Amino acid sequence: MQEVDALLVRVEAALREAEFDQALQQTEDAAITRIYRILGELPMADEAVVLDAAGSVKLGANRFKIMDDLARPDWQDPAIISRLREGSVYYSPVLLANNGIPSVKVVVPYFSPDRRMFWGGIGVQIRLRSLFELVGSRHAGKQEEVFLVDQSGTLIAHDDFTKVLQQTDVAKSFTVRHFLEDGNPGGLPSPNRYQNYAGQEVLGVYSKLARTGWAAVVEQPVSAAFASIYSLLGKLAWFLFFIVAGAVLLSVFFGLFFTKPIEQLEKTVRQVGRGVLDIRISTRRKDELGSLMTAFNQMTAHLRMQSEKLLQEKEQLDAVVNGIGAGLALVYPDCRVAWMNPLLEKWVRFDRNNQLFTCHQMFVNSPNPCSGCPIILQRDTRELWDQQITILSQQGEQKVLRHQIYHLEHVRPGDPEYLIVVEDITEQRRMEEMLMQADKLSALGLMASGFVHEINNPLATIQAYAEDLEDRLRSERDGLTSEDVARYLRIIRDNISRSKKVTQHMLNFSRKSEWKQEYIHVPSVLEESLSLFAHAFAKKRVRLEKEWETDLPRVKGDSLQLMQVIVNLLNNSLDAVSDNGIIKLTVGFANSRLQIRLCDNGTGIPKEYLNKVFDPFFTTKKVGKGTGLGLSICYGIITRMGGVILLNSVEGQGTEAVIDLPVIDSKGGATGDGVAEHQAIDCG
Repeated sequence: MQEVDALLVRVEAALREAEFDQALQQTEDAAITRIYRILGELPMADEAVVLDAAGSVKLGANRFKIMDDLARPDWQDPAIISRLREGSVYYSPVLLANNGIPSVKVVVPYFSPDRRMFWGGIGVQIRLRSLFELVGSRHAGKQEEVFLVDQSGTLIAHDDFTKVLQQTDVAKSFTVRHFLEDGNPGGLPSPNRYQNYAGQEVLGVYSKLARTGWAAVVEQPVSAAFASIYSLLGKLAWFLFFIVAGAVLLSVFFGLFFTKPIEQLEKTVRQVGRGVLDIRISTRRKDELGSLMTAFNQMTAHLRMQSEKLLQEKEQLDAVVNGIGAGLALVYPDCRVAWMNPLLEKWVRFDRNNQLFTCHQMFVNSPNPCSGCPIILQRDTRELWDQQITILSQQGEQKVLRHQIYHLEHVRPGDPEYLIVVEDITEQRRMEEMLMQADKLSALGLMASGFVHEINNPLATIQAYAEDLEDRLRSERDGLTSEDVARYLRIIRDNISRSKKVTQHMLNFSRKSEWKQEYIHVPSVLEESLSLFAHAFAKKRVRLEKEWETDLPRVKGDSLQLMQVIVNLLNNSLDAVSDNGIIKLTVGFANSRLQIRLCDNGTGIPKEYLNKVFDPFFTTKKVGKGTGLGLSICYGIITRMGGVILLNSVEGQGTEAVIDLPVIDSKGGATGDGVAEHQAIDCG
């Protein structure tokens, strides 16, 4: 207890403040006055003494009697002097007087001012009853017991002092036993509930006094400890009872008041849910329910207007969908077709009764999804995914269709997530083929003189050798050996083969054909294209430089279309270079891409025209020498093969054309995601 400890500190302070010198040179009256002053400051003290360094009583005073005899064995205890010499305060064990009143001696050491010499001590004997009465008065009326026990568990102070006089055995209490056995108040259980020494169920705690080693114990009956809680619970129960009763009464009242309008509102809501939107609720209420009914009437009116507007928009949308000129289909993530417009139904075979009908069955009549399909790959299709297919319509017509796939973001679970837009590009493809054929014929017209020369040379050789053989057969029939005849025939056959090769290349190039997807060996296409320009190169004395490896990977596309691209580029280069010019053709492989580079040192293209060279009908040639379709057709062919064509030129220095194509891996699939890095070629 802090109060007891504070009073003991006060006792020690009062003793330390007393001033006695070593020889006690003060007059006896002055010394006795100082001792009685100590007794006056400490009302709980019965006796005060001054001890010398040997432990003998030099001065003393008693509150109730005169001390004639200073020979006091009870003060002359060696343990006192030993403790004092250590500089510590001495607390004696609890002493019981003849009347049973406990007391304790408190002695403080007394040293010289420089703390080098021990002069003795000043002590008092304190009645514990008086000490405890000052503390116990603070707990009066709290229905709790406060008492002190010493180190042996003996009761030395109690708010009911008769228990001290009766020497009540308080060690039966669990808290006292815990103090004796453990000594740590923090080790008590919480709550510490037990039967005390009197057999009463209590809650107990104790606090250990560090100065004396005693324990201050507080015990409170359980009934008193929980009385306030029980009282609060009772009040809370009554409070809840009145709250519940009031709530029940209010609910009954408001239930009767609101039931009828709510039932009416529920009935109307059900009718609206069935699609009846021209219904209204009649009400004269001015409260919240009246406001709710008014808002409901406004909502149904708004819904009716929106429904009519949706019907109008649906009619407009149907007109747009049916007249758009494009096929539309909604598809689930597993490729099942959910819906298509009538135009697409005319183009493809759609079985409405087949719930498992898929888009790949619709387009390519295959049970397996298309390669690279973004629906199967779950790929983001907000960017255009464009593919072209050729089908046979229900009317037996061959159609070329371009279909694009878009991902629908705002859909409910279980609804179609993809929109397929199908466009009939049959006429567009037919026109493109006509333009490409016209471009071929234009190129053939430009190279006609070369072809004539290429065929005329072997024919002249054949004529010369045939005439010579005929002359020798007339004049030297006997001198002409079989080896000579075989030599003549071999030369004639070789020149016939040469003429056939030229005409075959010309026929291959000029032949009108549909797009044929195949694996292309690029060097073979380049050699065949160059064979058409042998005479033209020789005529202008153009130096042709070729550089490629024979084991290059293949690309996927149409070899005749690729040949048309090379011929167009060679024609442009041949027109651009002067006599003794240089044309360099190289093929390289890097980063899973095949690059064809055609470079010349001709006149070049002005910078302001570079961004227009791939536009249809744009040409920088003189009238009659070009149609302006060559590079535009080249761009379309290379794009269709999945590649890129670039044109770089510096006016007065030359032009470089770069064709970048994806190669085919071992499984027949295209590799390489981007365009290989472009490096300029030195064309001399």
